[in-house]
Amino acid sequence: MLLVTRLAPAQEALRNAMAGEAAGTARQSEPESRPYSIKSGDFRLLVVPSLSLDWNDNIRTSKDDRQDDLILRPLVQLNASYPSLSVIC
Repeated sequence: MLLVTRLAPAQEALRNAMAGEAAGTARQSEPESRPYSIKSGDFRLLVVPSLSLDWNDNIRTSKDDRQDDLILRPLVQLNASYPSLSVIC
């Protein structure tokens, strides 16, 4: 595997560099387009509530005295972002 290497043509290297540059630009503009629930200055907090419902038909895994159970799980996901400062020299 080490002996089988392929050199990338110059045009392919240029395309890869341009794709990396476009990805970097997209990452810089990304914080402005992110949704948020609470915003204070540059700090953004997104609160995502969800609800999970599970049902188990034999909670004790017994053959004789089977009992079922309904499990309700409320969940809250917190996503916080605070973009770092960029220094241009």
